[in-house]
Amino acid sequence: MKLKNAVAVLCAILLVGLGFFVHAGKNVLASAPSGKVVKKTSKNPSVSGQWSNPIPLGMVPIHAALLSTGQILFWQYLNGQSQYPGTIAILFNPANNQVTNIPTAPTADFFCAGNTHLADGRVLIDGGLTGPLGEGVYGSNYATIFDPATGVFTEQQPMNYWRYYPTNTPLPNGTQLVMSGENLDGAIVTQLEVFNPATGLFTALPISANLPMPNGAPWEDYPRNFLLGSGNVLATNQNLYAFVFSPTTNSWSPTQYNFQNPYRGHDTGVLLPSPAGATNPLEQVMLIGGGENQGPYANTETIDFTQSNPQWVTGTPMNVARHDHNAILLPDGTIVVIGGAGQTGEYDDPIVYPETYSPVTNTWTLGANGQKANRTYHSTALLLPSGQVISAGSDSGNIYQSYAEIYSPPYLFNGAQPTITSAPPIIGYNQTFTIGTPNDAAISSVAFIREDATTHADHMDQRMLNLTFSDMGNNTLQITAPANANLAPPGYYMLFIVNSSGVPSVAAVMRIGSPSATTPPQ
Repeated sequence: MKLKNAVAVLCAILLVGLGFFVHAGKNVLASAPSGKVVKKTSKNPSVSGQWSNPIPLGMVPIHAALLSTGQILFWQYLNGQSQYPGTIAILFNPANNQVTNIPTAPTADFFCAGNTHLADGRVLIDGGLTGPLGEGVYGSNYATIFDPATGVFTEQQPMNYWRYYPTNTPLPNGTQLVMSGENLDGAIVTQLEVFNPATGLFTALPISANLPMPNGAPWEDYPRNFLLGSGNVLATNQNLYAFVFSPTTNSWSPTQYNFQNPYRGHDTGVLLPSPAGATNPLEQVMLIGGGENQGPYANTETIDFTQSNPQWVTGTPMNVARHDHNAILLPDGTIVVIGGAGQTGEYDDPIVYPETYSPVTNTWTLGANGQKANRTYHSTALLLPSGQVISAGSDSGNIYQSYAEIYSPPYLFNGAQPTITSAPPIIGYNQTFTIGTPNDAAISSVAFIREDATTHADHMDQRMLNLTFSDMGNNTLQITAPANANLAPPGYYMLFIVNSSGVPSVAAVMRIGSPSATTPPQ
């Protein structure tokens, strides 16, 4: 009896194991490098894309800004309180993987600062820490500007308020709106201010511009802000509500823009690109995932300000719930989501495969699961001029935290990239200009994407427009620039041409608008 029972038990174990194997095969499950069980995706790169091998950087890129030179500015905090104050910063060249260390101000720590591009391509960095990380002393009024031409940080006049985790938003007149962040006491700063690069000064806005707090509900750090095509700024609080700010009147709209879903902390979002020639472009915003304390969520929400009564509408969810992920606008009009955590902890259950949203089909498609690093809290991602996406950061303790990885979307495996042989370095608003390309007859769209700066899944510069164009023959396209600075605040952009197979070119980098602050557009 004992032998029969033992055999029966053994057979049961084998059957259960076989059943699990078959079940796993049916549901195409596989183990990721981190140990997390994930959905297995196609190994065909034309379907799922492909990851590069990890690239050593020597630091953890918690902040990232793509520069007009093609290089990337990365920085983090110092390693250890004994070194405080200061910041570790590098330049990374994705063309040859070269890393260059950059000296920073020895008296400042711009970890968890705001970061955006100025109209002339320099990077504004404001706020950060006033004491060693972990001591609970937050908020700094320090500001600096990095110049890609010289590779030097230059200290600016301080802000009017101390801020830790503020959000910068480029405005149509070339100034930068600075919002939220924590002061020295850890309280959210309700006052807004504007940086004018023409004067180098921060100006506090009137009381009417102070952050609205219905029922005393506080704002979060790093609000997700979006400059709409109207020139107004949608500010999403991650805390159940959103508001619209008018830079011309320094006032806020009523609070009818409440989220449909619960607290969206540590979410990400994008200003959805509009079809070329749209009557009211750049008036739709999508928020994606989040819920660091109560989630994570797979859901999405979209608001459309072309509607008479804009409301948040629940959209198609991702395949996988995540927070602390990055959403990147791609030149073919799709949106790729990279990284994120699959549990409530900031670094827990890392998601090692991207997924891509198509606004045309309203569907999400899983990408290659070959990412090796934990890209959760403090991770960064940027679109490169090559059409690839670089993913880096997250101080999770993962062995690849000081490495970058580059994701090549599926469109880079669907045929040769079209080429741009000539393009103007500077264009004006509503101007028609020409570019040279031997692929003119095959081009189906032209994407104009602002060079991005990001931290904490907050993409403060990211925006994309689809431009109208005509095939002039003789290897020439005629393109119409964005109509005004509401649509494209002055600065550097990447221009991609995309063929009928959805394959983008390597971008031509060009500047639009005045390099300094001017009067607001009419």
